[in-house]
Amino acid sequence: MERDHFRSEEKNRRGITQESDMGGMKFWRSVSLYGVLPVITLMSVNLALHMQEQHKCGHARKTRPEFVPYEYLRIRNKRFPFGDGTRTLFHNPEINALPGGYEDEM
Repeated sequence: MERDHFRSEEKNRRGITQESDMGGMKFWRSVSLYGVLPVITLMSVNLALHMQEQHKCGHARKTRPEFVPYEYLRIRNKRFPFGDGTRTLFHNPEINALPGGYEDEM
């Protein structure tokens, strides 16, 4: 209760009335409705068209990198508590390598 009273006193001391305070709210509401939302819409359409173009050209699927058995990568000090213990929870066999290499190359 004291905070609300303090804020109203502070606004009155600065000469801010409720009507002038509403002007700022109207400004930012109009900026977000007429500025930000159209930009988000245009960027979404641009992204969708770009993805369609990539899919038609065959660039959507990239080749995976060659497996190199670096000793500091894919360290398993403790088995995962699910599955066989070597695959992560969101394991993708086409992209994620196991400590011995990709599954289809093993």
